[in-house]
Amino acid sequence: MFTRFQSLVAGLRVLKKSYTTHDHVRKILRCLPERWRLKVTAIEEAQNLKTLSLEVLISNLKSHEMVLNADEARKKNKSVASQSTRTSSKALKAKSIEIEEESSVDGQEDGSEDEEFALFT
Repeated sequence: MFTRFQSLVAGLRVLKKSYTTHDHVRKILRCLPERWRLKVTAIEEAQNLKTLSLEVLISNLKSHEMVLNADEARKKNKSVASQSTRTSSKALKAKSIEIEEESSVDGQEDGSEDEEFALFT
């Protein structure tokens, strides 16, 4: 993102259109997506935007991006683990139903053997 921004700024300089560093910082903060709003607000409140350099801003944003990516990876792993737990619990339920059906079938056979024995005597 920063290299793209720098190339746009260089193109504007060629056209003799210049902006201050403060304008650059504000434009970068303004173009960030919605999930970055908390970080943008924190930067605006914690630092003087008129004296904030682009390098400091970019380093702050890159470190925050790494945290966001780590959080997304953690959430993804957590959701995969919960899905596998649900699948295994479904498998256990299916297995217990099969066992119950087998035991009820066995119980029916035992009952018929008892009836046959009763008829025999």
